[in-house]
Amino acid sequence: IASYQDLRGKTFGVDAPDTAFALIAYDMLKRKGLDRGDYVVQPIGATRFRLEALREGKIDFAMLNLPFNIFARTAGLKILEDPGNVIGAYQSAGGFARRDWAAANRDVLIQYIAAYVEGVRWALDPRNRNAAAALMQEKMQLDADVTQQCLDEMLDAKTGFAVDAKLNHDGMATLLALRATFTGTPAMPASRYVDEAVYREALTLLAR
Repeated sequence: IASYQDLRGKTFGVDAPDTAFALIAYDMLKRKGLDRGDYVVQPIGATRFRLEALREGKIDFAMLNLPFNIFARTAGLKILEDPGNVIGAYQSAGGFARRDWAAANRDVLIQYIAAYVEGVRWALDPRNRNAAAALMQEKMQLDADVTQQCLDEMLDAKTGFAVDAKLNHDGMATLLALRATFTGTPAMPASRYVDEAVYREALTLLAR
């Protein structure tokens, strides 16, 4: 497999057919001339299972995140393209809460977000790289070389952790647009789901 056209008729391994990575890939493939009927979608499960299925030849291609994309590359598998180069901004990770719960637990939520932002600030500080690497190696059982490659990607100013864990509004809009396009859910503006008042209070708490 050396191009998108080589994926025609091949099997695409997914976590589930309507989850984030699958929807991103559908969009990438469609932009490159491949519709859903041009390849087979096979639910496999979590990323580590998809990598295992790739290595065993049970599927032909999949979307993988860190550190599994590095494991795949080390195993000689080809990374066809970075999704960000195709679909642009995308909000890959985020925290969500029911509005009624958030209202009833506002102080706890503010403290949680503040702690999360503080953690991101710590991780992005170059002075903490060695300590972060040691934590990753211990908690994720990674080799030193793989850990450093992960950190290079996670700390990249353009594609890594967002400063202060700030929501990417363009990325959120893309996420919702993909869900509307490929799952049939109604198209909704990001403003329907986003309320950053508590986030702003968390930043104020950290500034004290």
